[in-house]
Amino acid sequence: MEDSSIRKAIFEDKNAGLALRLISGQTQRNKSPEFAALLEDAENDYRLMCSYMLKGYKDPQADKVYDGILKKAYRLYKSLQLDTLMTKSMACSYASNNARKVSLEYEGIQKRLEGFVQDIAMASLGNETSKKQIYATHQQYIDSLFDAILVSGQWSDDTYRHMADLLLSPTVDTIDACTVTSAIMMASMNVFDINKWLTLVQIYRNTNDTQLKQRALVGWVFALSEDDMTIFPDATQTIAEMCSDADTRRQLLELQIQMVYCNNADADSDEIRREIIPTLIKNNNLKMTRSGIIEKEDDPMRDILDPGSADRDMEELEKSMQRMMDMQKSGVDIYFGGFSQMKRFAFFNTMSNWFCPFYTEHPELPQSKGDLTQSRFMQFIFSNGPFCNSDKYSFALAMAEVIDRLPANMKEMLGNNEAFGPTMPQEETKSPAYIRRMYLQDLYRFFRLYHYRQEFRNPFVYTDSAHTAMFFTDRVFERETMKEEIVSLEKFLYKRKQYSTLIAVATSHDGCYESEEMLLLASSYLRTANYPKAKTIFEEAVKAMPDNPQALKGLANSSFMLKEYDEATRHYATLAAIDPSNRNYSLNYGISLVCSGKTDDGMNIFFKLYYEHPDDANIKRALAWGYLFKGKADEAEKIYDQLITSDNHIAADYINCGYAKWFLSKTKDSVAQLRRYIAIRKSSESDFDISCDFNDDKRLLQLYAIPHAEINIMLDLLSRKCDF
Repeated sequence: MEDSSIRKAIFEDKNAGLALRLISGQTQRNKSPEFAALLEDAENDYRLMCSYMLKGYKDPQADKVYDGILKKAYRLYKSLQLDTLMTKSMACSYASNNARKVSLEYEGIQKRLEGFVQDIAMASLGNETSKKQIYATHQQYIDSLFDAILVSGQWSDDTYRHMADLLLSPTVDTIDACTVTSAIMMASMNVFDINKWLTLVQIYRNTNDTQLKQRALVGWVFALSEDDMTIFPDATQTIAEMCSDADTRRQLLELQIQMVYCNNADADSDEIRREIIPTLIKNNNLKMTRSGIIEKEDDPMRDILDPGSADRDMEELEKSMQRMMDMQKSGVDIYFGGFSQMKRFAFFNTMSNWFCPFYTEHPELPQSKGDLTQSRFMQFIFSNGPFCNSDKYSFALAMAEVIDRLPANMKEMLGNNEAFGPTMPQEETKSPAYIRRMYLQDLYRFFRLYHYRQEFRNPFVYTDSAHTAMFFTDRVFERETMKEEIVSLEKFLYKRKQYSTLIAVATSHDGCYESEEMLLLASSYLRTANYPKAKTIFEEAVKAMPDNPQALKGLANSSFMLKEYDEATRHYATLAAIDPSNRNYSLNYGISLVCSGKTDDGMNIFFKLYYEHPDDANIKRALAWGYLFKGKADEAEKIYDQLITSDNHIAADYINCGYAKWFLSKTKDSVAQLRRYIAIRKSSESDFDISCDFNDDKRLLQLYAIPHAEINIMLDLLSRKCDF
């Protein structure tokens, strides 16, 4: 409760005095000399301001000084947050113990990172044993440094400048720079630190190393906190400056889309498991046994009994492989399902290993299998394999366990660059988009599979307070600057049927919608059954684009769904007049007429359409619906009986067929059809209630004088598993 009061004082009220009083009451949680000194300094500054004001002095720099005190209160609040985290998080508690092995003094870090590069260069001229020892010692240091940064407090301006300069230095190994950059991101995601965030920004804006640049980009985006940014308006200005660059905007759009693909990993894995893997398994020529993997013998009778089967199998296999390649090229994480089962190696108990770029000299790889890590196979995995770093480590560790049990011909195959499916062209593996996608997959695996993952804020989960998963909704990205990218994202989301997410993106910023975005937003409201919102925006769209059939169609559809049939009739009539060849416009026009009570006019349209297109199932449905409203349930029943036995029947055919039989007093048959309708609806809507349909169709039931008692009896019959 106390923390929420401090937070309110700082972020909502901007009340530095109250914040300092509340923080002072929490000093038992942080007894460090640094905390005490900063608190005393802030309190002295605030008392001095109060003293000047009481004496009647007017300070022209009052706002600037007050903002400085508020920022000091903010830093103290963040220190308290870190203290709380340290007591609640097992991962951070372990990191704190491991961090004691290193110092965060800049000179010490610089000496170790630069010294490693020099030591490796010298060891390359000597023996391999010395080189392996250097890697082992250095990896232990990097692990401790990662943990030290993870649990470090608020950085000073000097620390920010020194760390940025060091990580941008060509004298530091890229793997080290990337791992440390990830540590800074994780630390700032846990407890926001403006100077850690600025370090990531500085790296992104100034490095020429593509891998490091993309890590820094993901880092500063993931570490963003809309609330925290209100304390640092200069940081918001920095984001605006970065977004003024077209290349940065493009990369942000790509990053956002790639995150959507990451979040769909489970669904994509299910699709691969259901539709692709069975084909690959069926057509492989290997068999698992207790003693290892052996090659199956060909069936000598197969070509005689089934000529051409081998060619068909090969064609089917090639189609499955091509489908996987196409999915991967579009951004799908095709390997998550498989490799998610391979993160139980002890290697992944060390947190920093999840963020370490793959390198064959990593001391926790099985160095005793020298032939494995130095083979063409491993070099292929490292340079051309379409796997993220985490999966490369998994693959190397798994292969080390089975390499001795592989048949000789498969060992020989490991030297073949095509052994493990599609390779990635060198130029593509070096592209920013590819490098960023692989890093995102590493992060996605960490936040899904690391054993202490629940102790960290998951950037792939969208909540009201944490927008990272859909960071385009964050107000720090100004609509006016990003409008082209925002619309591109909305098109992508609409194509993937993520309508609610599209709405969140479109409505997260103030401002007017241009025509294209207006239609996307209104259509999304229509798809999510928010018909009033959809109609309001479609009305605006029609005013702005009176000749746009998509806007008019949307307005007609939303009016119809709101049961405003007279208005829907006018709009569909206009559409039918604009494009007489579009049978759907004419069909909807006729249905609207029937629903508005002009049944004969609607039926005339249906008869004409049926004469011209006698095989169109939708026209048959409309005709049957019209017959129901004309009191001709017998004619409607004939059509519905045909529809429910056809290959292209829909759920609505069963309820309408049930109505027709009900009105004809064929109650037992009616119950059977209505139950089939309920079963279909409940398969996708567990809380489905058919009484809502009865209420929507109240006018039709009244037309046939169905009494209230009969409706209740029907509902009771439908709720039973069997009849009386």
